Amino acid sequence: EGIRAMLAEHSEVVVIEEMVSRGGLADAVRVIAWESGARCKIDSFSLQDEFIHCYGKHEDILRAHGLSLDRIVACLFDTMSRGLGDTKLTGVLRQEIPR
Repeated sequence: EGIRAMLAEHSEVVVIEEMVSRGGLADAVRVIAWESGARCKIDSFSLQDEFIHCYGKHEDILRAHGLSLDRIVACLFDTMSRGLGDTKLTGVLRQEIPR
């Protein structure tokens, strides 16, 4: 019910997750949006569904998958500057994977 209410309240929702999108939180949010008739835009950032040849710190691996803070912020500001989103980030869902 909380996700359904958030989708109805906001015009843009951002999902950030440290797993592939297939079967993840972004997919679940999109299903809830479809079933509830939500009309918001949903952006998602997740791991690529492929093997990335990268070794190093956790941050290095996330960056290789495109999950760096700099890239996410740049993508969101690009969306806003093109007039495709709100002037502020209105909804953020975050799924943390236990380490």
